[in-house]
Amino acid sequence: MKKWVKFAVAGAVAVGVVVYLMTVGLSQHSIYYVEVSELLENPSKFDAKGTRLSGDVVENSVVKDVMDKKLLQFSIADQKGASMAVEYKGVVPDAFEEGVTVILEGNYDPMKKVFHASTLMAKCPSKYEGEDPAEHTAAMR
Repeated sequence: MKKWVKFAVAGAVAVGVVVYLMTVGLSQHSIYYVEVSELLENPSKFDAKGTRLSGDVVENSVVKDVMDKKLLQFSIADQKGASMAVEYKGVVPDAFEEGVTVILEGNYDPMKKVFHASTLMAKCPSKYEGEDPAEHTAAMR
């Protein structure tokens, strides 16, 4: 066989292996990103894979378990008014508070109607955005 044919075959095999590994890796680690209303409309659609859920923490819904200090229960709602109960066990971000937008990763339990979050991320409140640089400099003096 000619030398260039060997290189072409080896290159095609290498490209095929890379494409296969990318396809398998992405399918195993992909996650749905949905709003609360979308998840509640069709929960079985999101059973097979993990779900990334976005919503605002409902006022007066946060309950911390006094016995298990890492267990946090609260409700979130989306812009359409749909709401859902959430249970999270782990370290709570400093920016977490009622009314703040959170992004959760986990799975929804349609029998208990609870989203079990394995990851909790809180978006920074607007108090950190849009400060005039001149005002910041004056405040630092």
